[in-house]
Amino acid sequence: MFLPVGSDIKPLRFPWVTVAWILVCLATFFLITRPELQRAYQETITYGYAVVPSASNELWKYFAYQFFHSSLGHLLSNIWYFAIFGWIVESLLGARFFFIFALVAGALAVVPEQIFQVNPSLPVVGASGAVAFAIGALVGLRPQSQIKFWLMILPVGGFPNTLMVPIRYLVYFWLILQVSGLAMNQWLAPESVAYATHLTGFAIGALVGLAWRPRSTTLVDSPLVVPEKA
Repeated sequence: MFLPVGSDIKPLRFPWVTVAWILVCLATFFLITRPELQRAYQETITYGYAVVPSASNELWKYFAYQFFHSSLGHLLSNIWYFAIFGWIVESLLGARFFFIFALVAGALAVVPEQIFQVNPSLPVVGASGAVAFAIGALVGLRPQSQIKFWLMILPVGGFPNTLMVPIRYLVYFWLILQVSGLAMNQWLAPESVAYATHLTGFAIGALVGLAWRPRSTTLVDSPLVVPEKA
């Protein structure tokens, strides 16, 4: 198994927004969603914050749904990738702009579910739209960057436990999974995965990254900079 653990972009400022986002997601899950897991979903507080493609959703739900998750696995996968890619992109955009772009991108990313969601009554929750935004933004900002992956294997003498992978290869693979998943949802066996949200979030991030790239400069040392660790 491979897990992203960093990148070749350094140094990184402390990710105030990324950390706060993750803490809110953890709080909503363990304080609200987890105690409700045994109840009918339509009767839960979490459902009240979800975006339902077939319903007339209040505007605030498009922002609030991003901080709720349907299961522990859903939560952990999103916050892990958000921690890695959000930290990098927050360093490049700055905390204020990263927060605005990620929140708005997450809100816009769920809109296409009204078209592509096979079961439009299925509620959508999760930070995956914002996560996809962060991945797309990094591609636009630093297309030559590399992501460090941890190889989760038994230790073998002389065999590296990390691997640097160009982000373009990671994105090629990720896009194939998302497009094929969306196609299978439409024509084969539907899954409860918001593939259209992922693809839309990524597209918004890539556009923001491309537009922001001329303004992006090499980070300099400051009291908020965290040095790279071996």
